[in-house]
Amino acid sequence: MTQGALAEAAGAHINEVGEWEAGRRVPRVETVGALARALEIDPVELLDVDAEQGLTLQQLRAAAGLSQAAVAAAAGLQRTTYSAIERGESASLSPAAAVAIGRALSTSEQAVRAGYRQSRVHYLQRRPSGNGRGKGATSSQR
Repeated sequence: MTQGALAEAAGAHINEVGEWEAGRRVPRVETVGALARALEIDPVELLDVDAEQGLTLQQLRAAAGLSQAAVAAAAGLQRTTYSAIERGESASLSPAAAVAIGRALSTSEQAVRAGYRQSRVHYLQRRPSGNGRGKGATSSQR
């Protein structure tokens, strides 16, 4: 497929396709789905994921080609609430939220729960450890 044909199929400019191919830019999440359809591949193949660890909620959303705002609206959640869940900042994921997010992402509740667990692990790995003070602590308190 030529860059021009791919650009047309994905609703992008030909220069963007060249930038993506060269690794200088990445497509917007809303473009991933269109690119995957044009290339006749699973959107996950366009994402930088570790297949053995499973997809995070962010990767599930990207594979669906949806923005956080779109998922939140479809799931009946505030965007900030969904964003915190996706980043793994929320300490838990309610059954109702898992079902609603699954519907919004066109995936199963189990896939959403697995994605949330991956997001939570990544979040906890990035947090400062040792003193339990979290983000609000100043450098003099650490």
